[in-house]
Amino acid sequence: MYDKILFDKIINHSCSLKELKRFNKNIDKIEYDLDNAFEKYYNIDYIIQVINCYKDKEIDDKYLAYWANAYNWIINSGFDIENQNFDVTKQNCAKWIISDRLDSLSFFDDSDDVYNIEVYENDFFILDKIYKNVEEWDCMFSHSSDYDDYDVFLLAFNSREKIFAKLYSSFDYINEKVYINKINDA
Repeated sequence: MYDKILFDKIINHSCSLKELKRFNKNIDKIEYDLDNAFEKYYNIDYIIQVINCYKDKEIDDKYLAYWANAYNWIINSGFDIENQNFDVTKQNCAKWIISDRLDSLSFFDDSDDVYNIEVYENDFFILDKIYKNVEEWDCMFSHSSDYDDYDVFLLAFNSREKIFAKLYSSFDYINEKVYINKINDA
């Protein structure tokens, strides 16, 4: 049985850094909620609250990184393969890219210029907009180069709002990166 009290503390970022470190240290041994965890626990408000706590200096980059990793594992049922839906749908793609961005955030280091918290915040808003209103978005994807089959561009277009988002993913066995351009008017 999963530890609902600890999960709630992590999700609401009311746990200590020590609790987050302990959770992350044993992350692959923990029992997870396997019943539609993403639908139950994913909420952009949790992510934005933690980002705002970091921006307001209430937490440091280590707490943010540990939290992002723990939260990602919780919403993905500990990445339990047997209970995952791998159908390539717009909604699943949005989930996977949200998870990829959380994974990237789990390496956040404010001493490294590569990380920009404002970019992460913008990315999560865009992805959440697509995820929550997936039926309003038409999506097309294409490989971005002839030499690497793992580079993919995804163009998401919302004809009702006349906006689009271009998402870039590079999938390989060593590193996974997602770049998201801001939503533009069409």
